[in-house]
Amino acid sequence: MQDDYKIARRYKALVVEDDRFCAALTRGILLEIGFLVDNADSGAAAIEKFKRDNYDIIFMDIDLPVMNGYVATRKIRTIEGSNHRAYIVAFTSYLATKQDVALCLNSGMNDCLSKPARKQDFLRRVPHWEKHIVQKRAAISSS
Repeated sequence: MQDDYKIARRYKALVVEDDRFCAALTRGILLEIGFLVDNADSGAAAIEKFKRDNYDIIFMDIDLPVMNGYVATRKIRTIEGSNHRAYIVAFTSYLATKQDVALCLNSGMNDCLSKPARKQDFLRRVPHWEKHIVQKRAAISSS
C-alpha cells in the first residue's frame, strides 16, 4: 500500500479516544488519508455526537470514561436499528486474545485495530473499510 493513498471520497470519521495524544495522532493520520474527522473523549460523548451527525466510520476505544466502548457500540447499534450504517472499528490496546476480538465483534463492532497504530496499519485496512462504506451508502440510497 502506498504511503500517499487517499480515499475516494471524504468520509466522516469519529475517533472515540480519551487519551489526547492518541486522539491527535489518529486524527492526523485519518486527515492525511482524506477522512473528515471528529473526536469524542468518552462513550457518552460519542453517543451524543452520533445522534447529531451521520458518521461513516467510528474508531472506538474500549477503555473509556463514563461509558466504555462496548456499551457505547451497543447503544449506537440500538439507535441505528436494523440499518447498521456506521462501520465501527475497535481501536484499542486490549486485543491480546481471540476472546478480546470476539468481545468487540459481539458488541456490534465490525473490525479491530490494535493501538498503537501507525499510518501503515490504517492504510492496510482502508480499502476494506471504504468498500463497506460504499456498499452501505448504496444500500441506503436504494431503499
